[in-house]
Amino acid sequence: MVLKKIMIALCILFLTGLTLVGSQEWVQTIATAPGMGEYQGGDFCWTHSFNSADKEVVSAALEIYAYDVDPGESDRVLVDGYEIGRLTGEDGIWSTTEFEIDPNLASKILADGEMEVCLAIESSWKIEVGRSRLTVRWIPTPVWNLTNFN
Repeated sequence: MVLKKIMIALCILFLTGLTLVGSQEWVQTIATAPGMGEYQGGDFCWTHSFNSADKEVVSAALEIYAYDVDPGESDRVLVDGYEIGRLTGEDGIWSTTEFEIDPNLASKILADGEMEVCLAIESSWKIEVGRSRLTVRWIPTPVWNLTNFN
């Protein structure tokens, strides 16, 4: 009985590992949402979409390309209300800030197929967002049928 459970566990690990090697990547770039391409202060949001049906998120990353994010400026980045970090950059230049999003959080957020990204720009500061890129690595959701094992 113990040997049978060990064999089942090894099979599951093998199949899961095999599937992870075959993970797929989905990328969405947004450059034309309201507020993008405008040098402005204040908060604004845009929405990325991802069809999460029958998919398990392995990793997720958000990249924001922005202009004039001054050192010491505190511009918060939120996804569906969860703060994932702050923009970084230099005065008067374009820079890219990358955020790794915890796969469990990404799965929760993307369950409805959308991820709202909001920037909370620090008072009296202005920036311009050129683009936002969401990259999701996923595998098909495993379907385990262990009812045939006695």
